[in-house]
Amino acid sequence: MKSFAGQQAPASFATARYDGLHAFVLVDEAGERRPFRYRLVPQLGEVELDSAYGETLAPDFLIGDLDSRLATGPLSFTLVFQFAEPGDPTHDPSQAWPEHRPLIPAGQLHVTARSAREDHWQQQVFDPTRIAPGVELSDDEMLTFRRHAYSVSAERRLAP
Repeated sequence: MKSFAGQQAPASFATARYDGLHAFVLVDEAGERRPFRYRLVPQLGEVELDSAYGETLAPDFLIGDLDSRLATGPLSFTLVFQFAEPGDPTHDPSQAWPEHRPLIPAGQLHVTARSAREDHWQQQVFDPTRIAPGVELSDDEMLTFRRHAYSVSAERRLAP
């Protein structure tokens, strides 16, 4: 997980790395447990926005850039798992694990278009506790708190 201190804004949604803050646990058929965090790494590489140039751009420039890029083809990201080692905190999302921890490619994400149902999705509540089979929540209490906080946030955001 990158430190946010001193980090520049992304030059594009297509060149931003997306880090999951929370630890989760992979559990295999034998019951072996492996704590991990995930990230999405852009195929185009990570590019930050020069702050002086950024001041000349419209506040919604990222949307225009996204639309332009999607017009020429899909945007691709590699889903990567960063596995913890003994002693790495899984209960506190504010504590980064060392960058040299093992990174294992776990899949690909290809963005082909913006959703035709964007208004619908803007009204949905993100729930980080909805997980796939073989994945469990870690001991990070913030995960369950965020589910409730996001619901309250959505109620306020969507209220007339």
